[in-house]
Amino acid sequence: RVELFEAHTHTRPIHIACGPGTMAKLLTHHDKFHVHAILGVGALAHFVLRFLCLFLGGGKDTFTPGIVSALTLGIHFFLHASSFQFAIPPRRMFSKPMIWKEFRVHNAIFAYRHLLTASLGIWVRDWWLGAPSFSSTVAKIAIVMATMRLADEATQRLGSREDRTTNAMPYGDEPEVFEKTAKWFYAKSQMIATALAAFG
Repeated sequence: RVELFEAHTHTRPIHIACGPGTMAKLLTHHDKFHVHAILGVGALAHFVLRFLCLFLGGGKDTFTPGIVSALTLGIHFFLHASSFQFAIPPRRMFSKPMIWKEFRVHNAIFAYRHLLTASLGIWVRDWWLGAPSFSSTVAKIAIVMATMRLADEATQRLGSREDRTTNAMPYGDEPEVFEKTAKWFYAKSQMIATALAAFG
């Protein structure tokens, strides 16, 4: 079954079909020159490479200042930027597991937080990951607070303060304990992700 939703571009509203066949296509004409797909494959390959280096290298950090780190992080920077070329539902569709505008912006905000702090940990390692100084502590707090402020602004403009990303997630007929466990996991994951962004 294929349904239509209306997505507004800069010039006019367009209707996009969404269904099992549509969602399964990773290479589509919506992705100009397949830039997003190529960057996505590159990002996955980068993850695999870093984990292989981590495990095979005895836990040694393989990120060093230089062109390789700049290029590999650049893949992730441009991957999120390229996602904004796609027309997606303006509001959450509770009947389908589809990304919507608020969620896309949230993804970009939190991803760029990590990319920014990873860059600081690579190029100014001693200042960012060493013994906390006044300036590094202020910078960490500023980045964490700015991220949350930007996420709130995205929700204010594109989402709903009542039906948030995780608290309004539909769980169908799953037992209540499943929903509570999932929400507990999401909450703890957000705390850990913030800590990793600030302290590496």
